[in-house]
Amino acid sequence: MMKNLVFALIVTILFASCNDNHDNTLGIENIKYTNIVIDTINVSLENTSYIGFSGVVKNAVYFADELMSYLYIIDKDGGVVERLMGLGRGPGELPIRSFVGTSVSQDNTLYVMGGSYDMYVFKNLKERKRKSIKVSGQKTSYEASAAYTLLSDVVMITGNGSIYYNVIGSNEAVDPIAQKDYFDKAHYLIQVDLKSMEATPIGTYSDFYKNNYGKIRHMIETYYDLDLNGNFYVSHQADSVIYLYDKEFSLISQFGFQGRDMDTDYSDPSSTEDKFNVAYVKDRKEKGYYYAVKYVDELGLLFRSYKKGSRAMTDGLQIYENNILVADLDVPANFRVAGYIAPYLITEVIADENSESVMFYRFRIN
Repeated sequence: MMKNLVFALIVTILFASCNDNHDNTLGIENIKYTNIVIDTINVSLENTSYIGFSGVVKNAVYFADELMSYLYIIDKDGGVVERLMGLGRGPGELPIRSFVGTSVSQDNTLYVMGGSYDMYVFKNLKERKRKSIKVSGQKTSYEASAAYTLLSDVVMITGNGSIYYNVIGSNEAVDPIAQKDYFDKAHYLIQVDLKSMEATPIGTYSDFYKNNYGKIRHMIETYYDLDLNGNFYVSHQADSVIYLYDKEFSLISQFGFQGRDMDTDYSDPSSTEDKFNVAYVKDRKEKGYYYAVKYVDELGLLFRSYKKGSRAMTDGLQIYENNILVADLDVPANFRVAGYIAPYLITEVIADENSESVMFYRFRIN
């Protein structure tokens, strides 16, 4: 059931001055945590496609299977507590075979987004209602939600009376490949008001992206989280700075250090679509970048995960407290913090069809 991994590191943090791609590092470091103890928790599911979305809410891990339409509730030891939903048209079932994102709110409401702006709302994880997202505007306008499409790594979060998900431009007029002013005008989140179901693009790219369009327009993904006060923590894929916004999306502060040993010598995403696609695929396999951010309210800590590059044996995990870097540790690949179930921090579920395995990590830091 459980395999123990120990990354017992007395970490020497070498925050040298940034290279040409990262001259925007700013903040304060006060290293408090140098040791991380990680347990590998295996999960046995009766029926799974090994594709889905996961998180931690109300002292439980959930895994929503994208193709089977099951919602598994799992305890911190990997035991399956309950299996809900399933494909069907009953009051507690999901009438679609595939979906593009999920979120569980603090009041135990599950939101499932389909591929046609359809949203399924399960009160208490069981009572289903269908709603339609109202997409606004002309596809040629940067201010229209119709001009954007989902990212490959969808993050859906509920808060502030809304549901959010990350996006990129989806047509020739709102296009990160060809539009040199894309980072000046584009947004990276869609906000859906849960009463009106109206969708609005929000969030503007950092100056680092605006000033480096020709170098990093293929490293375009954005990751974010909300705290219980509704504030946003935003981390862009190639930008070492973390941005803290209030619930109205006004900037409060910015802070952050580049991760250790990151290879940020990115490929040239020239103006042709073919070269862009080559750079997009190559750099996600071989280069360093940030790929997850999570604020854990119970501990008052912000976690950011990053890739170092193909030469590294591990990924990195930064920990910030009150905007101050307090740890930068080595962790296994694809290590995304999902939440806290005392006394452990818990990662998202990692499912692998090739090895027919479903697992997550739980860990402690000291």
